[in-house]
Amino acid sequence: MLKNKKQQLIIIKGITSFVKKHKYIFILLLLIVVAVVCQLYKINRDFYGEQEFDACLYNFFAQNLTQYGLVKTKLGAVCNTSPLTGQFLYYSRHPTMAIYIYALFFKIFGSGIIIGRLISIFFFLLGTICFYLLVSKLWSKKIALWASFFYLFFPISQYFGKFVSKETITMPLIFLFLWFYYLWVKENRVKHFYLMLVSFFLGCLTNWPIYYLAPVTIIHYRYILKHKNKQVFALLLIAVSCFISFFAFNYFLTGSWKGIQSQWPVNMQVPLVGVIKHAITVQMQWQILFQSHFYIKLIEYLLYSFTLPALLIALYFLFNYQRFKYLRKPIIYILFIPILYIAYGIFFPKLVFHHIYVVVYFSAILAVICALVISKISKAGQIIFVIIFLLFSIFSINTLYKWNNTNSDRFMLAKIIPAISQQGETVALSEPFFSPFIEYYGQREILYDVISWERLHYIVNTGKINFFITNFKEFQEYLIDKFPVIFLPNNFAVFDIRAKGILMPIKRYNISFDNNINLINYSFKSLSKEYFLLDYVWQKTEEEIDEFKVLVHFEDQDGKYLFGQDHFISNGFIDLTKLDNRMINESYIIKIPQSALGKKVSIYVGLYSPITWQRVKVINLSTIDNRVSLGQINI
Repeated sequence: MLKNKKQQLIIIKGITSFVKKHKYIFILLLLIVVAVVCQLYKINRDFYGEQEFDACLYNFFAQNLTQYGLVKTKLGAVCNTSPLTGQFLYYSRHPTMAIYIYALFFKIFGSGIIIGRLISIFFFLLGTICFYLLVSKLWSKKIALWASFFYLFFPISQYFGKFVSKETITMPLIFLFLWFYYLWVKENRVKHFYLMLVSFFLGCLTNWPIYYLAPVTIIHYRYILKHKNKQVFALLLIAVSCFISFFAFNYFLTGSWKGIQSQWPVNMQVPLVGVIKHAITVQMQWQILFQSHFYIKLIEYLLYSFTLPALLIALYFLFNYQRFKYLRKPIIYILFIPILYIAYGIFFPKLVFHHIYVVVYFSAILAVICALVISKISKAGQIIFVIIFLLFSIFSINTLYKWNNTNSDRFMLAKIIPAISQQGETVALSEPFFSPFIEYYGQREILYDVISWERLHYIVNTGKINFFITNFKEFQEYLIDKFPVIFLPNNFAVFDIRAKGILMPIKRYNISFDNNINLINYSFKSLSKEYFLLDYVWQKTEEEIDEFKVLVHFEDQDGKYLFGQDHFISNGFIDLTKLDNRMINESYIIKIPQSALGKKVSIYVGLYSPITWQRVKVINLSTIDNRVSLGQINI
């Protein structure tokens, strides 16, 4: 018995000694577990958060790659929606390694939102481990642990750590590159040099910003560290080779040097010269760098991404830079990462402005700065440390909501378009960042960037487009009398380009509002769990008529108001005072609030004056409160 107790004590002592020896690793693993639990919250949420048009794209491309196969797609990012019609169209604005990685996991585990996000979480955690190893080499395990804590729990990390995009794959490759580069500088071992080259090569196949590591590293190695070894120029050779191979791959995909596919017009490619011209004239709009709204937006995103306490700590570090003299020397290696963002922003400011989430390249440097300051403050006073920790936690939780609800309009269209169109039909948009949502959820071929009258006339007259969606008032006014229209929430309208002229239904009702205007037809149908379509046909009966607004109320069985909608007839685009007695067909898509789901509701419609707010009397029906009952539906 005594012998067994001694053995147990020896085992416990051994375990305790092992845990103490590797305590930072165990704490890091605990932090990773907590971070993963946080990221798994609502992991099945649809792609309607901040910048998740990229998530739609990469899921979509990876699914196409697994669906059609490597041989048929020629390893390209296929843009076609199912079912396949005609030749493949390829998206080739970015290197495609990230798409292959997602496609590989999709092939093994199946595709979908959850699998896509789990893949991203895996690479985010891999990046965190690489970051810990790098910082522990540059400073200490304690500082590395603190830096990893901030890196894991920045709001941008919690959100973009499960973001399906190339940036999630890029970060661990950057950390690996910097780790091997530091080891090569310190130890001058050949294996570290080759591992650094491999990391850089894989990065060049994944994302454009990594290319900037080549000149930055060469300048640091040759002119700051004063090393004479010319092997470092191999990075430049790899960068040039990968850049040339990118265009060679386009030739392999398309059979010509026309390269990047254009979304305008359908099935049309832009010559390589046109691609370069587009990059210079559109993406390289340096005047953005001299406009205040660029920096206002950048500051706003930095606050949302890293929290106010973290940014204040960074400012404290900058203003007290001399106090961190013994800690600041290795920081230049971490500075490589935000330099990628700055270089990318200088050459392609408009691209960075629209893809503002690339502020993720500031995560590592801010995490390290916070760790350095905390390591100094925690020695001076535990109370200050606790206050900073609590403030960071509160701000992190508070700002996460902002990321998750910024694309409701785009997601709305993605859900509605499949309900009103047929598979294989083409949809044109006046807003470029809406298209990935509809391509992914609606499986519709998208033509976007209809922002000129020339392009508008193209979609109206060629017959290649089936539907046109716009929130441009000028376009809506021009098309209102030419095609059937469905009005959506938030001033969007869908025009059915298939029909030439407005198709009038058979007269079914004759509900007269004060002998001025009649409701002669109406219908409603469910489009999805969240939306349904309400159609009206009005007819003016008097020459002199005032402007009216239509009210639609939805009430439960007890007569309690649930939700509603008010609008001018045809959204105000038709002047009733100048209109003859022809019929007006209008359609509206109405969003159902969560509180009304699962209930049986009654629908009432009426008219009122927007000036006096007085209801218009219904002449030939027995009504309540001067309104007409359209019936009941189960939501």
